Amino acid sequence: MTYSYSALVGAVVVCLPAGLLAQEFRGAATLGYAHSSVSNGGGDISSFTLDGAGSVSFDSGVHLGFDGTIAKIDPDGAGDLDAMDLGLTLNYQFNNGAVVGGYLDHASLDPTGAGSLDVTSYGLSGGYVTNQFGIELFLGESETSPSLPAGADWVDYGVNIRYAASEQFRVGGHYINSEISGGGGSVDISSWGLGGSYSFANGFSGFAGVNHLDISNVNADATTYGIGVGYSLDRVMSASAMLSLELARTDVSLGGGSADVDTVRLGVTVPLGGANAEPPLNSVSRSVMSPRHNAVSTGLDAAF
Repeated sequence: MTYSYSALVGAVVVCLPAGLLAQEFRGAATLGYAHSSVSNGGGDISSFTLDGAGSVSFDSGVHLGFDGTIAKIDPDGAGDLDAMDLGLTLNYQFNNGAVVGGYLDHASLDPTGAGSLDVTSYGLSGGYVTNQFGIELFLGESETSPSLPAGADWVDYGVNIRYAASEQFRVGGHYINSEISGGGGSVDISSWGLGGSYSFANGFSGFAGVNHLDISNVNADATTYGIGVGYSLDRVMSASAMLSLELARTDVSLGGGSADVDTVRLGVTVPLGGANAEPPLNSVSRSVMSPRHNAVSTGLDAAF
């Protein structure tokens, strides 16, 4: 399944009744660069990324959220890889804080000289949200193009929790399970993660996160750790932006073998509509605090 993301967002907004169009927009964008080194002679990987996220809140209680990542990945000795990961949510919040809605996620991997692999996830969600606390539970399914494996069913479910202990300190985490069944067997792919960020008074901020991805029946898993620091440029100039540096490591285990991927990430994050830009959108902590709705995309976002 392929579609124009901007056209989809525009169609949703156009279809909303005129009475809903009083709104508030909040968002952020991060331009990033990462350099990764793979152990055991695996070579180096360079990547350029553009991340964006935002939400539009209407007076009626309707909330439209969207986020996405575009990446250009260049491994040594191999062709480039183009990756795209987009998400759209539409929710209604009641006066007591309860939230119901749905989601649509789309991810695409396009290796040079090979056909692309697309994964589309969709489903229903519900939860509870206040200014300090939020919890989301969801249930849905994913489809791939081409179908992998042919005729298989892919069911996703999970929970995402976030908490703002203060204006400076925020934490969040998730648990997601994707069950792929077909041909008389099944595989569970699970992802759990925990992240947080803290803003200091002098313009500096710190952020950290961990994500674990596990694939049943094949003895495969990957654990990603990341820790970073940011500095707000509005302390020294009129521009409202944040510079960030993150050090991350992914430990990959498959069967009896293992490898480490060490990554250095740089980022420039610009807040939009008065939103808080921490942690940066290209960080591990952001990936685990605001995950995708399937375990595979979430684990890949955290690692790369």
